[in-house]
Amino acid sequence: IGSRSFSEEVVDAKKRGLSDEQAMELGAASALAELLTEKIGVDEMLHLPDEWKSAGFWKGLLRGAAGEAAEEGITNLVNLAADITVAGDQSEFMRSVHEKMQQQIAPDGSVKTGMTKEDATKKVLLETLDSFLQDIVGGGISGGVFGGIDGWWGKHAANAQQNEKNAANTAAPEKPTGEPMGVADNGTTPT
Repeated sequence: IGSRSFSEEVVDAKKRGLSDEQAMELGAASALAELLTEKIGVDEMLHLPDEWKSAGFWKGLLRGAAGEAAEEGITNLVNLAADITVAGDQSEFMRSVHEKMQQQIAPDGSVKTGMTKEDATKKVLLETLDSFLQDIVGGGISGGVFGGIDGWWGKHAANAQQNEKNAANTAAPEKPTGEPMGVADNGTTPT
């Protein structure tokens, strides 16, 4: 699970001009975040009830949505923090801030003065928050759909097992205790 995010992060870091060591650190942070949130799962870390796995559509939907949304949020936050910590001014966040601070040429050919550092930082922070929210909502929707289906299916399977158990219990008559009816103690049939 973490190997893909590790390699993608290393390649991205190298494209941005980071050192091998920085690229490896970012790759390791990304892989660890992915491993913790996807393999172990936030729903397991939060100790959401296992009964919800077979408690029907709505509880399954809530469990899946909460788990996946949290996983996306945590992964994004860890990756952002690692990038800013390891890469500093070469982080994606700071590069975006610097881009917004530079003068830009508008489509009509006029020169547009760049933003102040404070305004650029606010703008990039809002863009980052927007991206995070999109990932969280997307994760919540997909987790909710799959969790709801899983919960419905789990409840359906549990009900089917219970019905089979009930049918087996009512179909088999209880064995009588003592002598069979209609046979006398002396072995002759009563008249």
